[in-house]
Amino acid sequence: MSSLLQRDEPNVTENRHKYVGGSDVPVILGLSKFKTQYELASEKVGITKSDFQGNEYTAYGHAMEPQIREYINLTTDYEFVETSTIDEENSIRANTDGVDYDAKTLLEIKTHGAVPTIEVYKAQMQAYMFANGLEQGVLALYERPADFNLEFDAKRLDTSIIVKRDDDFIKNLLHEIELFWKRCDWLSNNRGASEWDYNNCLPENIIPGGKRPMATELEVKTVKFEPAVIEFNYEEIEKQLEENLKKYEGLTFTEKEAKECNKVIADLRKGKRLVDQYRVKTKKQLTEPIKEFEALTKKLNEKFDSVIDPLLEQSKDFDEKQREEKRIKVEGIRNQVIDDLQLADEIADQLVIEDRFLNKSTTLKSIEEELHEQANAIIAQKLTEETQKELIKQHVEITNLKLGTELLESSYIHLIGHKENDEIKQIIEDDAKNAINQLEQKREKELKEKRMAGAEKMHNEFKQEIKPPTEDEEQFIEVYEVVGTESQLDALEAFMKQNNMTFKIVEEEK
Repeated sequence: MSSLLQRDEPNVTENRHKYVGGSDVPVILGLSKFKTQYELASEKVGITKSDFQGNEYTAYGHAMEPQIREYINLTTDYEFVETSTIDEENSIRANTDGVDYDAKTLLEIKTHGAVPTIEVYKAQMQAYMFANGLEQGVLALYERPADFNLEFDAKRLDTSIIVKRDDDFIKNLLHEIELFWKRCDWLSNNRGASEWDYNNCLPENIIPGGKRPMATELEVKTVKFEPAVIEFNYEEIEKQLEENLKKYEGLTFTEKEAKECNKVIADLRKGKRLVDQYRVKTKKQLTEPIKEFEALTKKLNEKFDSVIDPLLEQSKDFDEKQREEKRIKVEGIRNQVIDDLQLADEIADQLVIEDRFLNKSTTLKSIEEELHEQANAIIAQKLTEETQKELIKQHVEITNLKLGTELLESSYIHLIGHKENDEIKQIIEDDAKNAINQLEQKREKELKEKRMAGAEKMHNEFKQEIKPPTEDEEQFIEVYEVVGTESQLDALEAFMKQNNMTFKIVEEEK
């Protein structure tokens, strides 16, 4: 018996453990590349909890569904409305994107990337058509834009696929759902079971796959164990030894009795050696059974190894084959991500397929999510770098205009990623100041050289015109007010010094 619910009722989103939903159908039929039936059953019976809370793709789909449904209703004769139906008898819950009961038609909306998974969608639609008593379904495929633009674009919508109700498919689906619930019942009573155990819990309906648990029929058991017990006349020897040793306690020997002293030492050492020889001999006898035990266990290990080693080689070959097969799948997912996000080659080349992706424990779903995270991080980094480049370029241009320098932006772009923007800007400003200082120093040097050259030239000219004074020649004092450039005044001073003329600069009275 089916019942129709409002989409906002708790039963629509709660009690997932009680019903098979549309997204569960591909998993039960083995069509899902993201989850196994064992993982789904573990969630249903409460062994594990689904950590999937949606992503940007599911959020985009939820946002676009109302627009797509409204467009289809406006451009066709259909009048689709959202429904949520529960079939208690078969434990199926169908949350649909739209149903037109008068036309006995289902609407299934899918926003997708470059390659939609049509067979998965059709399987879900058969379950929905069964739960709602419908005869056909419209599969509305909307190609998702790379920028996730929420503005509806009719050119991206394809409604050409009409899926007819397939009663044979539905019959098989109901049978598989029935088996699934039986396996769930078994798993709830065997909560530590492996995936292999789960897949084989119904002998007549075995699911291929899963890892078989280690056999215990070859468990080694101790049949007889007797810890070593050694009894010898310890008390008797100890008593005799103490009595004999007493006569040696406190003995003193003179130099003449040295020979006797050495004899006493030799006797004592002999007694000690006999005790130690007894210990070594007895220990050897006790370890013989241990050596025999170790030899037997090693022999068993060798028998194991004679079978395990060839199997290991096969297992390695299988693992390599499986890793290579998974590599192909992961490459497909990588290409799908590149297509979905319309990544440029520069960014696509940075999407890394890590070696751990090829491990059995790493699911394809988690790989896809991680590759998306990688791509988004690379895109964000690229945008940040481009923004930083533009900021650095602008700062170089402004600095050049402001200070009259000729700094090159290429000298600072390579610092992006190694230094903060403020640090790079400070380097640009420091370089500009250094360039100005160097230019001023160069100009001062050139001016000084020019002044010296002018002074030298004037000096040579005056030297040719004026003869040096003789000793008897009369000297005079004259006061001149000289007006000239700095270089001319420097040349005048140089001339007077060259001709031994005494002069002083008279400060102007204030």
